[in-house]
Amino acid sequence: MGEISTSSKDYIYLASPYSLNNTSSEEEKECRYKQVARCAYKFLLQGINIYSPIVHYHSIQKVCGNIIKPTKFWLELDFGLLKHSQGMFVLMIDGWSQSIGVRREIEYCRKIELPVTFIHPDAYILNGETSTIDVDGKKNEKH
Repeated sequence: MGEISTSSKDYIYLASPYSLNNTSSEEEKECRYKQVARCAYKFLLQGINIYSPIVHYHSIQKVCGNIIKPTKFWLELDFGLLKHSQGMFVLMIDGWSQSIGVRREIEYCRKIELPVTFIHPDAYILNGETSTIDVDGKKNEKH
């Protein structure tokens, strides 16, 4: 298998809405999860180390069951990760500007002077039906 590399990449935190303050349906949460997963995928193809709490925690809850907790619970977890990141990307999908969680993450980043970049979703992120180019330059059709 070879030696374990001691080099590492810092990560960018990828913020996005999810439950919209516990008002979203399971279908809406699933849709947002897929959108942020496609966004993370695009960054990974570019070699950008990305962390998304939505992708992480949604997957856990799909296997183990829903965790219904107040926004404060999730923000404490998120802030612990944010403070070690190199910055935050905000995926501007439906509901991002109404999300208390996203708004508080932006405020936290500004407080600790982390850069915040706003990402406009493209057709692939929104619906997954357009073609993309992978790392090797090959065209992949996404359905």
